[in-house]
Amino acid sequence: MDAVCPTAVATTAASAAVAERNVLRLGARDLHVIAEPGDIVIRCTGGAAWVTQAGVADDVVLEPGGSVRPRAAGKVIVQPLTRAATLSIEPR
Repeated sequence: MDAVCPTAVATTAASAAVAERNVLRLGARDLHVIAEPGDIVIRCTGGAAWVTQAGVADDVVLEPGGSVRPRAAGKVIVQPLTRAATLSIEPR
C-alpha cells in the first residue's frame, strides 16, 4: 500500500485495494485494517462498508454520504458490504 494512507497496515484480498490520495477502493473480498487510526474520519462515497473497531461494541454500516470517526486507539477493520466500496480516510 502506498504511503498515501499511512495508517493502513494491511489489505488482504484476491484483488488488492487501491489507495489514491486518501481514497480507498475495496473489492468484494477486500479487508482493510487500520492499526492505529489516530484522529481520522472515514467517509463512504460509493457502495456500502462495514466498519468495526476493537473495544467498541457497536459496528457501523456506511453508505454513500455516511461517515464515522473512530476512537484514536483500537484497531479498525473496514470491509465492503457490496461488490465494491469507495471510502475516504482523512485527518479530522
